[in-house]
Amino acid sequence: MKEELTEAFLKNQAYLKRLAYRFTAHSEKANDLIQETYLKALNHISYFRGEANFKTWLTKILVNTYFSKQRKRKQHVSIELERIAFSGNYINNPERIVVKRELQWCVQHVLNHHLQERYRIALVLREINNLSYDEIAYSMGVSVDVVRSLIYRSKKSFRKHLVKTGCYLFVKEYSCICDGIVDDASFPISLDM
Repeated sequence: MKEELTEAFLKNQAYLKRLAYRFTAHSEKANDLIQETYLKALNHISYFRGEANFKTWLTKILVNTYFSKQRKRKQHVSIELERIAFSGNYINNPERIVVKRELQWCVQHVLNHHLQERYRIALVLREINNLSYDEIAYSMGVSVDVVRSLIYRSKKSFRKHLVKTGCYLFVKEYSCICDGIVDDASFPISLDM
């Protein structure tokens, strides 16, 4: 069983790293969170009952570990804009790089500082990581109806803060050149309700 877990962990390592980074907005903290997740999974492999696949189970452990760490220390997380990767079509266009960085900062800032933690987790799992409602419910330890409510409320709150800060107009104005705003995804959060 441990071999299967290690194989599943290695297979999903990039996914877990992106998820951890979205939660922490800091690469070193994300790496720590991933290591802690793997160790907890390894120590609790006997509790894995096969109700979900390993990816969903690892997601649940990562989410719970993150919640646990956040309860222990509440702090304002800085965003590492200099670590943002750009695709080739941005390299020779400074305006696109600046716009992309600004939009990434807006998205990260709203996610990290203006959404309740449960809203942020649900939104990141659904919109950025494309987990199903069932997988999110399992990962967060809540019902599917609660997940639907969390996602609806988080989108509403996210939009409110984008509008309040003026970033929403910025997003609309530059939407034609903002493909891939957050690393590997198109604009990460659909604002439609």
